[in-house]
Amino acid sequence: MNLVFKDETEVYAFIGERIRMMRTMQGVSQQKLAEVLGVSFQQVQKYESGANRVPVVTLMAIAKIFEVGVVWFLPMYSQLEFVPEPDFWWHGGR
Repeated sequence: MNLVFKDETEVYAFIGERIRMMRTMQGVSQQKLAEVLGVSFQQVQKYESGANRVPVVTLMAIAKIFEVGVVWFLPMYSQLEFVPEPDFWWHGGR
């Protein structure tokens, strides 16, 4: 995996890809994630595409929702491929 980025937009695109990856692995829609975060699903789309930067507090909330560390979404730690069980409250868990 190439972790060399030409500019910061590539970093935000990478983080967005990681958000999309985790969301889809957990079977969560953009709409549901948006509701939990208190943003529109269009905002989630923009985060995932890298069009909008994800605020740190939002990334922290996403990490908490998916029960992973914030570092899971960051380039330098992207090879840590831990995926938690999908037992979140929207699946009837919490």
